[in-house]
Amino acid sequence: MITLLQQLKDMGINAVVAGGAIRDKVRGVSPEDIDVWLLGDTSNVNPDVLASLLMDAKVFDNDDSDYFDVRVLVKGYYVDSTGVNRKVDIIIPWVHYNNAIELVGTFDYNINQGFVGIDCGFYQPDLSELRIINPERTDPERTA
Repeated sequence: MITLLQQLKDMGINAVVAGGAIRDKVRGVSPEDIDVWLLGDTSNVNPDVLASLLMDAKVFDNDDSDYFDVRVLVKGYYVDSTGVNRKVDIIIPWVHYNNAIELVGTFDYNINQGFVGIDCGFYQPDLSELRIINPERTDPERTA
């Protein structure tokens, strides 16, 4: 994923991987889905240019502010450094997050508050704080 982040940086776009992919990495699990969030002023970012970085990419306009204030979502696949195709969502938010801390601060406080980026390094949440808040919704097949 660092290669994709570097490609975006070379285009003048600051981005971080945030959320569940970081949680999975911390747990030692291979991420199924990688969310790449764009930071800063994204008003001039062309979604079709972002789509050109991915395989089988599709661009979705999304003015549904219930989904983390997403303006445009680019979904596709990226071949990582190990040669594995990873599902990637490149997220262009309505809100201009100036840095990764502002971005993850908007998520509910949970295990998904980690990020990795070219200029901001790697941040992982404190796993000692992890607790199940809805045990009736816990799927034993997924948590085993």
